[in-house]
Amino acid sequence: MRIGFHSGLERSVSDLVFILSARVSYVCNRMRHLNQFLAPLMLVVITISMMQVSTFVLGDKEQPSHVKVSDGIADNALSNRIAIQEGEAGAMQHSLQYTAMLLIPAIVVLIGSLFWSWSLKRQVDSKTSELKVEIAERERMQESKNRLMSAITHELRTPLVSIVGYLDYVLTGKLGPLSEKVESSQQIVKQESDRLLTLTNDLLDIRRMEFGKFQLAPEPLDFKEVIDHCTHEIQPLIREKKQQFKVEVLEGRFPVNADRTRLCQALMNLLSNSVKFTPEGGEIILHVEADADNIKAQVSDTGLGINKEDLTRVFEPFAAIKKPSYIKGTGLGLSLTKGLVEAHGGKIWAESPGEGKGSTFTFTLPIHEEKEAR
Repeated sequence: MRIGFHSGLERSVSDLVFILSARVSYVCNRMRHLNQFLAPLMLVVITISMMQVSTFVLGDKEQPSHVKVSDGIADNALSNRIAIQEGEAGAMQHSLQYTAMLLIPAIVVLIGSLFWSWSLKRQVDSKTSELKVEIAERERMQESKNRLMSAITHELRTPLVSIVGYLDYVLTGKLGPLSEKVESSQQIVKQESDRLLTLTNDLLDIRRMEFGKFQLAPEPLDFKEVIDHCTHEIQPLIREKKQQFKVEVLEGRFPVNADRTRLCQALMNLLSNSVKFTPEGGEIILHVEADADNIKAQVSDTGLGINKEDLTRVFEPFAAIKKPSYIKGTGLGLSLTKGLVEAHGGKIWAESPGEGKGSTFTFTLPIHEEKEAR
């Protein structure tokens, strides 16, 4: 009978501890990303409680001290049975009190953990809501800024086109002869007006790209035609700075499907950029080659070079990159060139050994072979 009591009590307590441990483990597992310290503590407390209760139950094999069985009255079965039952009831009550005493800390830790997790979740939700509001506000401000820039650029372009047109007409001499001094001044105004008009057009193109409204007029052509046009156009700038200009183009055709005007614009931007950042007497090389899939064009120079940390930023509009004060420019040309190359399905990147060691701009274009009509 004593053995039955211990076995039943052991199973009851062990089952209770096991069930509670399982529930705690489940809760801890669900909250493991929020509760890295309290969860292990709960498991440790539950485990210690289970071990101590089992030890207490299994180790208590002796009769209770207040149960007295006299050798002289062994035949009094009823008295012994009552005494044993009273002892068993007292032992069970004591064991349950001991178990409760051990399980209370685990329950307290569990409640504290749940409250801590709930509080942390509220804080996370609150911060998330604040971030969403802030992001939405920034996007709204960025959208407003983009629209404002587009509107201003459009308004600037219209009078600039008129100014450049009238300057060209005046310089033709059709309004009368111009003195050398006046003509020289008009040429300066014309150059600055052209530069401002180019800047305005570049801004408009970049905005169109950002809004997905930029359109090309592709046609099958030989990239060598673009090379010939650009090398001819860049010659006056090369001669002005007394620079050396080499063109290295492999034999064969370079068929592409591209917008002729935009592709010329991209290559001219790279060439004029090299001229601008290369001192007098420097060297500029245009190298073009092709493989089975792509055409690769490289514009290299012996100019000012680019710092390593600026290589990825040279294509950003208005990027604050270190350069001499006498060199003017906003960086829009390279940003637009990147957009033009990518719009044609190509890639572009910059390389440089460092400041004062020149730079190389490379872009690729997919080869386009026309299918012969059958």
